[in-house]
Amino acid sequence: MHSAEGRMSSEPRYIVSQLDAIAAQAADADLSRSISAEVIKDIKATDVMRLSSSPELGGLNESIVCMANELRAVAACCSSTAWCLWNHLCTFHFFCGLLGPDNADLLSGITERHEWVCFPAGATSQVEFENDGDDVVINGSAAFGSGSRYSEWAGVILDQSKERPDPHFVLADLRDSKVRIDPTWEAMSMRASATDHIYYENYRAPLARIVPFPI
Repeated sequence: MHSAEGRMSSEPRYIVSQLDAIAAQAADADLSRSISAEVIKDIKATDVMRLSSSPELGGLNESIVCMANELRAVAACCSSTAWCLWNHLCTFHFFCGLLGPDNADLLSGITERHEWVCFPAGATSQVEFENDGDDVVINGSAAFGSGSRYSEWAGVILDQSKERPDPHFVLADLRDSKVRIDPTWEAMSMRASATDHIYYENYRAPLARIVPFPI
């Protein structure tokens, strides 16, 4: 038999007031293949965006159980919204581990501003780069960027090059004019998950932000 405290702990805490709006737009999201911009804005205004980030970065360092409670509630209203939110929470945690303390300012800013991240790196992805002074110039495309249309940042796996024989990683700002999101997701499920292709056309990133990518 569960205690009252145990029952309460299984309930969402951070996204409760947004659930009705998420559910109300679910059918339209499925038809249009895009989550309501107002719903995305409302979610970004909540602390659910900071659940998987550490206190050193301004995050809440919540448990997997806490995140599961939030996601379970969202999934019951709109599966695409829950899918994209889960992608943000888990990939941002991964990005923090990759970029490390040297990029704490960047990561803290993303956490503080409640910005969304995605990680397009599926089959057919190929992103090349070359050094240019203090920057790298990035060209190519990456596939399966769940949540890309709702995100401010994308993780990019950089292919091997003469300058760097091993794969590397960088965060790209999706608001940059040199980045283009192509709405290619035409699947029959998670129709509004925006699992799209992202194209980089002479996108520049600081060389100091490039880190090795483990394989």
